[in-house]
Amino acid sequence: MLLFRALHVFHLWSYAIVVTATHPEPSVLETPMHFTPVTAELAESAILPCSQTCSGTKMWQMLDNDVSVIRCDNGSTCIQGDGFTDRAHCPRQWKDLSLNISSAEYNDQGKYACSCDDVEVCYVRLWVLVPTELHVSAGDKVILNTYALISKTATVHDVHIIWEKDDQNVLELKNGNITYGPGFEGRAYISVDRILKGNLSLYIDSVRKTDQGIYWCRHSGRSYAMMEAYPNAFYLNVETGGSMLTTRLMIVIGVAVTAVIACVVYIVKCATSCDHLSVQETTCDSLAVQETRNNCLYKDQDEDQDQTPSSQTKTKIPNTKVF
Repeated sequence: MLLFRALHVFHLWSYAIVVTATHPEPSVLETPMHFTPVTAELAESAILPCSQTCSGTKMWQMLDNDVSVIRCDNGSTCIQGDGFTDRAHCPRQWKDLSLNISSAEYNDQGKYACSCDDVEVCYVRLWVLVPTELHVSAGDKVILNTYALISKTATVHDVHIIWEKDDQNVLELKNGNITYGPGFEGRAYISVDRILKGNLSLYIDSVRKTDQGIYWCRHSGRSYAMMEAYPNAFYLNVETGGSMLTTRLMIVIGVAVTAVIACVVYIVKCATSCDHLSVQETTCDSLAVQETRNNCLYKDQDEDQDQTPSSQTKTKIPNTKVF
């Protein structure tokens, strides 16, 4: 009996060891990082927001390249990292942990993290935009041509596309459904068939003055994170009817003035050429007259020479006899 109980206890103890080894205690799951998207135009300032406060050591870091952007100790001493010298600034009063990057460079775009005493508290995804400028008249239709690499095997449910204007949604395709931002429903659209071919272009009908601004597009798929399309941004300049009419009128006037100037120059050149030819003809006529006069003079001189005494015959008076 004692042997049986001992074996039973040993069996339970072994089972507990096996269960513990194969099924460890569940650990506390880390909160997934949520990156706040931020955009900035090339060479303009970029504000990376972080509403947290910190009384200890504060640091911003670029995660993509593992580069320190700026680090500030408890005092006022701050050290800027390579590539951010004289460009990375934090609020003097440190009301929050927001970061200001002046004169944004294209390779500044990427993922950033802000930490307080080595504990990350904020995450930001910076996109640096290089807008292509487009001009359109109010009431017209405009196409923002944009492209991206989309998998050949992807379906409309696999792609996630976001079009934004001034950080506000214009159109979003997600899980095969399209939603629109305020004022764009019924006017903005994309072609699902073309999307699967890599064409993410945005179409806007009946353009309004309020549509003016910066548009940009980004996309993601099942196998890749959110990334920018190409070109990555557009600046849409909407001209009203009056300003557009003035512009066209100025163009017509400019063309007309240019044509008149060209005609005047041509006429002056022709007149100058004609005067030159007339002078040449007059000169030629004068030379011809002079030559004729010279010929006549030479002829008269020759005739005079023929009538000189040496060449004349003397008349002999006959000797007559007087009775």
